[in-house]
Amino acid sequence: MKTTTMQRIDRAFGPIFGSILVALRQILPRRKKSGADNIPVKNILILKFLGIGTLLLASPALRRLKAMNPSARIVILTLSQNQALAEMLPGPEEVVVIKINNFRNLLKSLCGVLPGLIKRKFDAVVDLEFFANFPALITACLTLFNPDIVAAGYDFPGHWRNKVYGRRVVFHHKKHISEIMSDLINSLLLHAAEPEKISFDVERRIFFEKAQTDLVTESQNKYPHSPAFVVTLNINSGDMCENRRWPKGHFREVVAELQKRKNIAIFLIGGSSDVAYVDEFLKSLPSQENVVSFCGKTSFYQLLGILAKTDLFITNDSGPLHLATVMAIPTIAFFGPETPALYGPVGERSHVFYLDLPCSPCLSIYNSKYYICHDNQCMKTITSAQVMKVVDAEINTTKARKP
Repeated sequence: MKTTTMQRIDRAFGPIFGSILVALRQILPRRKKSGADNIPVKNILILKFLGIGTLLLASPALRRLKAMNPSARIVILTLSQNQALAEMLPGPEEVVVIKINNFRNLLKSLCGVLPGLIKRKFDAVVDLEFFANFPALITACLTLFNPDIVAAGYDFPGHWRNKVYGRRVVFHHKKHISEIMSDLINSLLLHAAEPEKISFDVERRIFFEKAQTDLVTESQNKYPHSPAFVVTLNINSGDMCENRRWPKGHFREVVAELQKRKNIAIFLIGGSSDVAYVDEFLKSLPSQENVVSFCGKTSFYQLLGILAKTDLFITNDSGPLHLATVMAIPTIAFFGPETPALYGPVGERSHVFYLDLPCSPCLSIYNSKYYICHDNQCMKTITSAQVMKVVDAEINTTKARKP
């Protein structure tokens, strides 16, 4: 099921069912203590569905939650496509998934998962989604059958969801998304602690340990010897907002320039839903020399393996961007409809192209990132010549560093 389809269903039916659940909760006995009181949390449920990158960016806060509550069992409820990453995160002990290939499977999966979650009687639930209705509905169901549960979510004044959460945190737009999620997760901490710098060193080590590179052998037909420099391109952006894509024509110009350089390999990546788009791009290239597409052919571990062999990653705003920057891969990223202030890369060797036009960013969490722009000048105006200046600088830096 497409993300945009899920968003439409969420907007249409979420408020109706949410209002019903909130009304039912009003007639049930509640805890005598307020939601701000510190209580022991031994069984914690974390909700995060959309965005594999944002799930990854929550990992340091989840690790801290576990470190400060070592006896607590942390469970993540997420979508099936996020399972591989969720199972690698060092904080949680268990991952529960909901399948969403189609609407029928979504309902079937939810009906199978929800009763089990209700029976487990969690002490706390943290909804990390940004004002989506679906996770708030799940939270409302859990609190309906377990009135003593501590529920944490983002503050959205005047909305039914605020009646679900006992602990609410303001979505602070001037902070990075990793810090915003950390604020919400920290609302469960029993003891006040000094804010600490968010680090992904633990995740980086895990990613390199788990990386599998067997599919990269496909490139050996074109590269009998290891190339001096590997550039991986992610021309995709997911189906939530295709306006986040830097134009294919611009990517094509970058490929043509790269092919003029000596001993450079060019890898293309993408998921199964991106195959048609990437194949069309591949066929449009004047020459496919030194270009290998792994789109739709890699598992999550194999994707990490490709990134581990990458010297420079060029990508749209997407989940793989955060995977690469957590792995400390030098990265070039394009932003326009979304702002890098919220979703920018966390790596030190990252270059962000963002024109900051008056209409940018046009995506908002308050409207489920719905957009009406059909002429994304914020992306089109970024030229391949500008990008190649950064690419050549990275190539020279890498050559100087390598023996």
